[in-house]
Amino acid sequence: MKQLKPLIRLWPWVLLSLVLTIAPYFWVAQSTPANHQFLGSLINTGDLSVYLAAIRQGAEGAWLFEVTFTPEEITPKITYPFYLALGRLASPLHLDILWLFHGSRVLAGLFLMGVVAVWLHFLEMKAALSDAFFLIFLAGVGAGWCSHWVGIA
Repeated sequence: MKQLKPLIRLWPWVLLSLVLTIAPYFWVAQSTPANHQFLGSLINTGDLSVYLAAIRQGAEGAWLFEVTFTPEEITPKITYPFYLALGRLASPLHLDILWLFHGSRVLAGLFLMGVVAVWLHFLEMKAALSDAFFLIFLAGVGAGWCSHWVGIA
């Protein structure tokens, strides 16, 4: 079995990526005027509201997601089971759903970074090439908020 020790050299880049993807949310949350409220999203606010609704429904005990953003009658379905499960976790632990959402987003990002790093490591290419691919991957992780700067969103 190939040793994973060489992957330690990637940790500074992982930490830098985390800081760069989390910092804008903290900055906006802290700089929001007192008479306004930051909803927790820099892009795709419509999607975030659906995810938070699923977490809230899970916290209320639901395992089926009910669409509440329409006047139409829609039967609850097994949609967003991950977010419903987060809600089930949030309720007994009295966790704030927005913090839980962002915490799970960060943990999922860390998991994905780890999977990609291990996969690149086992491809048996030169370390410099593997590191270059990993840095290119990191450049896109969680950087969707940057799309506003170039006029995409």
